[in-house]
Amino acid sequence: MRAFATAASAIAVTCVLGWSPVARAEASAGAYAGAPPVSALPAAATAGAKADSDAKPDGEAKAVSASAPAHGVDATRQASGEPAPVMVEVHGYVQPAFGARNRPQALPRDRWEYGGLSSRAGLIVSGTPAKDFGYVVHLSLDARALLVLTEVSLIDTQADGNVDGLRLLYRPATGTLFEEVSVTYKPFSSWVSLRMGAMRMPFTVALRSSNTALMFVGRPGPNEVFQSGADLGGLVLAEPLEGRIRASLGAFTGFSLNPDELSTSNTARFAASTRGLVWSARVDANPLGQLPQAEVDFDHASVRFGVGVGALYRNGTVFSAQGYELMEYRDVRLSGSVRFAAAGFFVQAEALRRLVTDNLSARPSQSSGAYAQASYYVPVTRGVGLAPLARVGITDQEEATLSRRTTFLEGGLALFPRADQPKPESVRVLVQYQGERRTTDDESAHAVLSQVQILF
Repeated sequence: MRAFATAASAIAVTCVLGWSPVARAEASAGAYAGAPPVSALPAAATAGAKADSDAKPDGEAKAVSASAPAHGVDATRQASGEPAPVMVEVHGYVQPAFGARNRPQALPRDRWEYGGLSSRAGLIVSGTPAKDFGYVVHLSLDARALLVLTEVSLIDTQADGNVDGLRLLYRPATGTLFEEVSVTYKPFSSWVSLRMGAMRMPFTVALRSSNTALMFVGRPGPNEVFQSGADLGGLVLAEPLEGRIRASLGAFTGFSLNPDELSTSNTARFAASTRGLVWSARVDANPLGQLPQAEVDFDHASVRFGVGVGALYRNGTVFSAQGYELMEYRDVRLSGSVRFAAAGFFVQAEALRRLVTDNLSARPSQSSGAYAQASYYVPVTRGVGLAPLARVGITDQEEATLSRRTTFLEGGLALFPRADQPKPESVRVLVQYQGERRTTDDESAHAVLSQVQILF
């Protein structure tokens, strides 16, 4: 709750400070159906309104005066066609969820779990305060309480000075995660940019998708096995041909690669840390135009398809808790994706592969995974739509030694009660089933979730 209060305070401070005049004017104009943004109106259309600005609140007066002819530096910027700087833009999302999960083979204490299993909220602050420079701060709050060990005390039941046990005290804490904290610089052209900070490595299509564009509550299970969460680093991004080609090359620290599972050697279990840069590369091609970002084809448009490949390479070293080298390893991960959208259908599939070798064992560690998901948008009325969803996935970890196979099955129905808005996914109600079965261990889990998504 403290993290949610902090986010609410940040929103309140931003509202007090205010957006840029042009952004606030556009937000007010957008409240009226069919009304164009104030910044898009000709000067003659707003000249008469400036005379009445004294009789209006300060916010409206500033919004109108922003459309008046500029002078000095602003006039020079407009004459050169340079866009006006945007200091702060604030938007975000709320995704409350409720559900229940059952694990039949688990201990009696862990067989049932219910409540806000996947509830989260996000606050995104962005802007372009100077020419060629931009920034993004994306803070995600997980409503699920994480049990954190806060106190350890010794137990002496006989009062003889000997330790008979330990008393552990856990307290709930709200999970807070920076999805992205980055700065972007475009020094060469409008389609080449440099980005650095905390962000998700663009290894797969699913990792490139934002939290509000996902087809289901979470990302595909195979993606979370191969890479999970944000990382620290930088990349060069190129998007020529109006974004039909998207290529990136970067270097990251590798915090999101689950280093505990990188080697088949038992020595890795006693590792305190892993060092080594992760080199990232990915290329996507959409020859017939951009595909829907929300993984649902709301427009029932013509055929579009996209293909992509991604790669991660790491030459790393594992260190012991005392700071000495334990082993060196090479980690290569590959991904390939195919996407298709037409007439309300949206299909996406990916295959993943990992190969790890080290200088202690002669046997490489191999893992693979794949998934496919599909949706079909059905417009019920002009402003309401439905979309049945389905996804299936599989992973096989350490397949050459101790194979661990897991299958994922998901299905659901999404309701869009504001489908006539520019962003139909701004309000979404989702009901879904989640199934996971670990074939090797003969364990399974089943969950039913409901989630409401609201963008602001």
